[in-house]
Amino acid sequence: MNTKTVFTIAAAAFAGSAAASGSSSSATCSSSQQTTAYSTLASVITLSSFDGCADDSGFNLMYSSTMPTDEEYAEMCASTNCQSLISAIIELDPPDCALTVPTSGLVINVYEMVNGFSATCAALSSDSSTSTSTTSTTSSASVATTTSPSATTSTVSSASSATTASSASTSSELTTTSPTTSPASTASSASEATVTIASTTSSGSSSNSTEPTVTIPTETSSSASAGSDTTSASASAIGSETSASAASASSSANTLSTSVVAPITAMVVFAVEGIARSILCFLDLSTFDAVLHSFQATPELHGYLQDSSLWTELSISHFGRPRDSELRFLALPTRDRGWDWTERERTCVELQEFLQSKDEKTQFEESVKILEGDIGYINNIDGKPLDGIAFPTNSHLTNHFVGAAQAVFRRAGQQLNDHVNDPSFRGRRPTGSAVTTPAFDAGVKKLIHCVGPGISLPNCFELLATTYENVMSAILHEELTCVAVASISTGSLGVPCDNGAQVALHTIQKFVRANHWEGKIAFVCYDESVLEAFTKQKETVLERFNEELVQPVVSNQMISKANPISTHKRDIWAVEGVVHSIFFYLDPSSFDALLSVLQAIPELLGYLQDASLWASLSKLHFGGPRDLELQIDDGCIRDRDWDWTSRERTCAELQHFLQSADDQVSFNEAVAVIEGDIGSIDNIDGTPLDGIAFPTGSSLMNPHIGAAGAVFRRAGGGLDKLAFEAGVDTLIHCVGPSVRVADCYELLARTYDRAMNAALREELQCVAMVSVSTGNLGVPCVKGARVALRTIQKFLVRDNWHGKLAIVCNDERVLEAFKNEKAAVLSDFNVVPPCPVGDSAGR
Repeated sequence: MNTKTVFTIAAAAFAGSAAASGSSSSATCSSSQQTTAYSTLASVITLSSFDGCADDSGFNLMYSSTMPTDEEYAEMCASTNCQSLISAIIELDPPDCALTVPTSGLVINVYEMVNGFSATCAALSSDSSTSTSTTSTTSSASVATTTSPSATTSTVSSASSATTASSASTSSELTTTSPTTSPASTASSASEATVTIASTTSSGSSSNSTEPTVTIPTETSSSASAGSDTTSASASAIGSETSASAASASSSANTLSTSVVAPITAMVVFAVEGIARSILCFLDLSTFDAVLHSFQATPELHGYLQDSSLWTELSISHFGRPRDSELRFLALPTRDRGWDWTERERTCVELQEFLQSKDEKTQFEESVKILEGDIGYINNIDGKPLDGIAFPTNSHLTNHFVGAAQAVFRRAGQQLNDHVNDPSFRGRRPTGSAVTTPAFDAGVKKLIHCVGPGISLPNCFELLATTYENVMSAILHEELTCVAVASISTGSLGVPCDNGAQVALHTIQKFVRANHWEGKIAFVCYDESVLEAFTKQKETVLERFNEELVQPVVSNQMISKANPISTHKRDIWAVEGVVHSIFFYLDPSSFDALLSVLQAIPELLGYLQDASLWASLSKLHFGGPRDLELQIDDGCIRDRDWDWTSRERTCAELQHFLQSADDQVSFNEAVAVIEGDIGSIDNIDGTPLDGIAFPTGSSLMNPHIGAAGAVFRRAGGGLDKLAFEAGVDTLIHCVGPSVRVADCYELLARTYDRAMNAALREELQCVAMVSVSTGNLGVPCVKGARVALRTIQKFLVRDNWHGKLAIVCNDERVLEAFKNEKAAVLSDFNVVPPCPVGDSAGR
């Protein structure tokens, strides 16, 4: 053997050794890498090149228990199927780590194998050329030495020697010899087939190079007993076969090569007990559709489609738990998979719900995005133009000049400010509301104003979920498909970012699943902590997609963290007398914000029970304590994000103070004093009139003068003929008393009370009223205004009417009297002045 031959054989042996060692030098795949690697295997087994490569080379990536031999590598290098398969695997970018193939137990680094394939093929090609060009001669003495003392072998050798020249046209051939079969043996046993490479010398003579010999395990149908002794003798005879013998040997070799490793298709591999279950448990969700499509087309594998326990196990593995059974009853669309996967006779319910969960998870991941940015400037989500913006705001929906609300108001322009402050729109919304308005200059179709809860509310997280539900309902109602949302309640209202994100994403996930909403919604996070929380919670939702949300519970620690008063400032507030001093300088509109802070600080709770403090403040701001006869109506209690009506938390004096503040605000918003002609006014602050109350005579006839004359002219055709053209739903005729009547002011108060009750009974919401009895009946304007407004004030507090009332004054003295009296009512809101004394002095 010359030096070149030794080097070639060593190189071939090294290539085989390196291949066989597989991933011995590689780190074991982590759990995430295993998932990726198994997904790669699952993806390629459906390719036609997978089976084709196994047929061409004898090596099957899923079934072979050892790495390819040099000969199998040579066949793989020459196979277009194998080359195509290797390219496909490279494109899938498998992880660089050692993986145990579940179907065979083979430990392999797929990354190293496929990326080193070209280099291995080049090395084998070089070895083959060197082997072919090497002249190997065998002397007759050598032949005699290696020949078995068998008569059969000697005969074959003599025949071979005579026909050497006829085989000179063949440069190299691969042949195999099998052990002879003993006819007496019937037992099947494993034996070995010896493969030799025949090389042609430069002179045309053929000789054998016996060094590159590969032993392949194979099955024979008989025992290799005494007949196996002829194997070594036949090796020296191959090189001198005749052309016919060579052809026959080549045919035998091809037959043996085919039988050594039977063609094993991917589906046959799956049919082996337990293999499919093992592989399915390691698959990534994205590969299930391709695998199941093959399963349903293979009758032997249909049992897997009905294996309830398997799909329950896989649902727990991929989604945290099986899909909620309540979702079964929703008429949801199903994805077309090219086969009827919803047919009960073909697939079990558990598989159907596994696939439905998979589709819903994919939809949620595509629909819900987490973005960093300013909601005042974002215009699209993944290139899709926005058509809606949802943002947190206060219960009056006004611009409070901070946070996301400020950004949206700035974006929408002055028209949004005008809209929310319009009396026809203005008013307090309950916590959890989501109110839709035009977007004006915001560049979208709709704005959704969200009234979120504060952390101090015991049911904060339930209300937060309700808020997001109402947001999504508004999106559905307005047919919006691309909406930017700012996190609700995680700012000044104190909800922890993690908890807020958890409630938000679970609520939206539930909505998307139940309604099969296919739009896009992006949480736009301006603050880094909010961005981090929403990103983390989205990953959690995707990992445990079928798990129900365990609603967070408000804790004292949450409230304490949300409290904007630092420890240092708390110490200042706790100093005796400091709070009293500050309270006496506050405007009533500032009390809500301050009390929301105080009630969350244990060391300051004493102020909420200080009866003398709140009695003093009531006298300062409302002229005195609230009338004890006026009970607090549960139906009109204002939501302050904390339980201010609990007797254990607040004293009665504080409760009455807050109720007086609310009543004062309601009166100021409900009652307007305007100058004008009752015959022509048709709205109050833009709200169309639906009722008119005016003074008239006891006969209700048209007096043709004053307010009554104006209303009769407006109604047209005579009220007695019901030919009303006044442009309102109801006319309220008020028969007022004369100043000369002894109980004039009691009767006047009764007249106003009956007029207001008529408005309540007729469900009127916007009423214009003319001063009663201050005209020709002689009641002084100041006294008439006092009786009117005090009676209306008492009615509003008692009956909780939420409409609008305008006192329309055509006389300058009446206008001035009513304006002054309204200011007096607001200043001394809880003061009940004595009824004016009757007089006959006229106005």
